[in-house]
Formats: sequence, structure tokens, C-alpha cells
Amino acid sequence: MIEILTVLSLFIALAWALVRAVLMFVRAEAPGDAPAAHIDPISTYVDENYGSHFVDDPVSVNQSMRRR
Repeated sequence: MIEILTVLSLFIALAWALVRAVLMFVRAEAPGDAPAAHIDPISTYVDENYGSHFVDDPVSVNQSMRRR
């Protein structure tokens, strides 16, 4: 019984990975869409609610750790 569940779970994981890869490929190839960008939710919240007049301090902010 354990073997059947193991094989079934591996098959489901493989199917999920294939579907995810196909969807990522289709979304990347969609014409007219902007390229997918990782949006920083904190910066987005600050920009939407307080405006974009806050300037990042280059000394205290490690830019390599932020997704843009």
C-alpha cells in the first residue's frame, strides 16, 4: 500500500511540475504583456498609501537582497 501511495504522489508531483512549466512558458510568450516582475509588496504599499517621496538610504539598504 505504501508503494502505491509513493508512486501516486510522485506522479502527481511530476504532473504539477509539468503544468507549472507549461503555464510559465505560456505566460512568458504572451504578446503585449509586460515581462513578469517580482513586486516588492512593502514598497508597493508605501507607494500606494504614502507616495513615492521616500528615498532609499544606499548605506543602510542592501539593494542586492531586494527583488525588483
